Amino acid sequence: MRNRILDLCSLSGISGNEQSIRDYIVKQLQNAPAVTNIHIDNMGNCIVTLKGEQRAPKRVLFAAHMDEVGGIVTGITDDGYLRFDTVGGIEPEVLFDRTVQINGHCGVIGGKAVHQCTADEKNKMPTVHDMLIDVGADSKEEAGTVAKEGDAITFA
Repeated sequence: MRNRILDLCSLSGISGNEQSIRDYIVKQLQNAPAVTNIHIDNMGNCIVTLKGEQRAPKRVLFAAHMDEVGGIVTGITDDGYLRFDTVGGIEPEVLFDRTVQINGHCGVIGGKAVHQCTADEKNKMPTVHDMLIDVGADSKEEAGTVAKEGDAITFA
């Protein structure tokens, strides 16, 4: 069970892009002896029916989210940083200095250095649109080999 939890936690699945998690769940349940039906609905929900040997007087529903909060690449600056927006309810305060994954590459969310900020900027948290992701690229072309607009961003 512990290995399955670790496997699930390492999968990428931001809202609207949960395919890898759904595939993992289906693969794990396909040969389970009590599974009688696996159905994926139009919204991507994975609905599994289990039936025991004896009918229980009550039914149990196990429900869980497959998705996680994350981000989406919205652009690339000329000097190789990724612009992004959030997917899901994420407060900007928790984003700054976080390590992220984009297409298997690591990046770090950041913004202006303190010595580059105005007096007003030093006293307030930057918005998501003021932050950028550094993937170690020196140019737009180099960053374009790591990510493109629309790519999913997950937390490492």
